[in-house]
Amino acid sequence: MEAVILRRQEIEVDVWDSFIAASPQGMIYSCYYFMSALEPDWQAVVIRNNDMIHAVMPFTVKSKAGIPYSTQPVFTQYWGIMFRPAETNSTAKFFEQKRQWVRMILNALPDIRLFDYNFSPAFDYPLPFFWEGYSVSNRYSNQVDLRKTKEELWSNISEKTRSHIRKSEKDGLTITSGHEIEEVIKIFRKAKDEKIKNMTDSHYKALADIARHYMQLGMCYTLIARDKEGKPVAGTLHFKYKGTTIYFLGTNDPEYKGTSALSQIIWTAIQQAKEDCTVFDFEGSMIEPIEHFFLSFGAAPTPYLNIKKEQLPLWARAAKKLRRR
Repeated sequence: MEAVILRRQEIEVDVWDSFIAASPQGMIYSCYYFMSALEPDWQAVVIRNNDMIHAVMPFTVKSKAGIPYSTQPVFTQYWGIMFRPAETNSTAKFFEQKRQWVRMILNALPDIRLFDYNFSPAFDYPLPFFWEGYSVSNRYSNQVDLRKTKEELWSNISEKTRSHIRKSEKDGLTITSGHEIEEVIKIFRKAKDEKIKNMTDSHYKALADIARHYMQLGMCYTLIARDKEGKPVAGTLHFKYKGTTIYFLGTNDPEYKGTSALSQIIWTAIQQAKEDCTVFDFEGSMIEPIEHFFLSFGAAPTPYLNIKKEQLPLWARAAKKLRRR
């Protein structure tokens, strides 16, 4: 068994995507095209034995002021380590294998002064990171269990949010499902550009490319709410993967902030997702009002891990503290 670092160009697309699809930790954020559109220079540590892959971890290495760092890319909820499915009934044996694979990955990583990644909720063995001095902390996604009946899903929504949905329906807003990615991004940027400073034109171009690619595969769609004059009031973007519908991004047009269009869209999305998925994933937020909004749709907090390690020189730590002030 060996740990090798492969550049994106050295990885076979079908082999990689098949592994991600089979891995309990694999999500669409780690599929070859999704990662390559956002981070063309991504690499991966691959644990393999002959032709069998046991574990992988994609990563990037960038540099600022001569300091190499590796952090979570934009528009990706999870990266981290992904394991092959268990092939043994012995829990002890499988965790022993995981310990070996995680340690091999850690030993194979290049010199990185800042490491900061979110791991899938299904990643269940962070202890080797802890033993090596990494910090391990919980963050939360918010997920709706779609195995409930439509009536149960509706009753689990808060009364306030149900009132918003009814109001939007009475206002005559119509919801259409389609492939209007540019329209959704336009609404999103109009509402969020002043608040989200780390997003660039190239990021949104990459997102549009990703959406178009997966739309062709039937794994992505948009929802647009329009008023009686046909003007877009709100929009959302969704991906589907392995029985999960992801609420990827969405917002009201700021000119129509007083409407309840987003609540109506989300309820429509939940009902649509129920047709072929078992989970509706809001991706979560650590910001209290946003988390409260997601929970109002009957979502439950779902923990995932953020794993981080800083080994910055003193001057870099001082500069970082100054920026926080």
